[in-house]
Amino acid sequence: MGNQYCFVCGADNPRGLHVHFEKRDRANSFATFYVDKEMAGWPSVQHGGLRVLYSMKPVHM
Repeated sequence: MGNQYCFVCGADNPRGLHVHFEKRDRANSFATFYVDKEMAGWPSVQHGGLRVLYSMKPVHM
């Protein structure tokens, strides 16, 4: 997938999210990501910045 140090999907980034994307077809991709408690904005609520990061990533696939 290109840069293996990418914060969202890079396997070589020790502080990255390590999200794995699967291409479904030319227009669609799929990923499953589980949020750790350290990634919360409010208790039990995912930080909005994370949602923006991994929702933009498929654009570059």
